Amino acid sequence: MNRMLLLVSLVATGCVASPGVGEPLDEDVHYIGVPTDFAAAVACVAPSARSPRPYCTVALTLCHNGRAALRIGDVVMGGIYAMDGDVARGTIEANVLALDLATLAEPEGPIVAGVRWELDTERRSRTQIYDALGCD
Repeated sequence: MNRMLLLVSLVATGCVASPGVGEPLDEDVHYIGVPTDFAAAVACVAPSARSPRPYCTVALTLCHNGRAALRIGDVVMGGIYAMDGDVARGTIEANVLALDLATLAEPEGPIVAGVRWELDTERRSRTQIYDALGCD
């Protein structure tokens, strides 16, 4: 009975996600952030790039269990997310995440300025420079 009262209290005070927010994705998905001044992520980290910049290795991981991670250079930040239609919404530390997975647009502004997102089809997220989070 006490647990039920606690749950009702948490819902009433807004401490539990609203019913409009969905579940996480069914499988882990990884995205690579490509700096807008480069045609591809690999061009940014190539030895011929203008300078090695931390934002060349930007990655976003959305896990099947609702965990999320953002990597910028050597810094990895963790958080949570849930799907709201096609948009993954959540927080990663103090950053607000809103990424439309159908268009890869960020309807509420970029989580990382100067970066566009690509689905990681080349499994770069399994390499040391792009690994953001193990979802297991």
